[in-house]
Amino acid sequence: LASSINDVTLMWNKAIDEGAAGGTTHYRVYRGTGLLPTWVQVADIPGTNNATYQWTDSGHGDGDANLYQYKVRSVDAANNEAQSLATGGKFTRPVTAGWNLLSVPVLQTDTSVAATLGTLSISRARTYIASDATDPWKEYVVVKGLQDFRTVDIGNAIWVNVNGADSFTVAGLIPSSTQINLVRGWNFVGFPSWRSTPYTVLDLKNATSAVTDVEGFDGINGPYYVKHLVNTDVFAAGFGYWIWSTAPAQWIVP
Repeated sequence: LASSINDVTLMWNKAIDEGAAGGTTHYRVYRGTGLLPTWVQVADIPGTNNATYQWTDSGHGDGDANLYQYKVRSVDAANNEAQSLATGGKFTRPVTAGWNLLSVPVLQTDTSVAATLGTLSISRARTYIASDATDPWKEYVVVKGLQDFRTVDIGNAIWVNVNGADSFTVAGLIPSSTQINLVRGWNFVGFPSWRSTPYTVLDLKNATSAVTDVEGFDGINGPYYVKHLVNTDVFAAGFGYWIWSTAPAQWIVP
């Protein structure tokens, strides 16, 4: 699944029983809005024995403020549906001019920095790879040819200097869970979760006992634009966080 600025395009492989007697004859695309969606059928695609299929949800990409989830179901000759194991998602959130702290809550087809931040006009982007002790800061600068920040991992956070108020929009597969490996010290991470119930700082500390401190985005107070988070503060998809861990640990993001 990919976002082409204003549209969202779904791509999938044909069902293994397509063309067999009684097998798959067509595919239905369902879309749900938000984190706890009600599924609505939005397309019906006949099976034509292609190796792959795609369908474009026009006008529901960048510029549409809704979060969307997508399912593709194969339908056999008796009208029985079989739902895909994977769920697609289009994520979007507003950003302001200046520095913003972002992360990517979907598994993208193209993980390059240019594609990930393609809906924004930016001057530079930075990330911090805690496991690279000798050179943790990586940077992407629009006017430079050589960059040491080239791809975006779903577990990492990104500082992005945006030229004007805009919307950050990405699309891809929604992870069922993500393992983030924490080092001793500060870790710069995202929250790649589409859960519909709150996940607090205390939930993280209970799940990963080595974590003792969490900082989140503060869009007002520079120059660092971060603030200490208390136990009742809630993590949000698409934002980034600094996490202090007293020892190497694993965080399974639900």
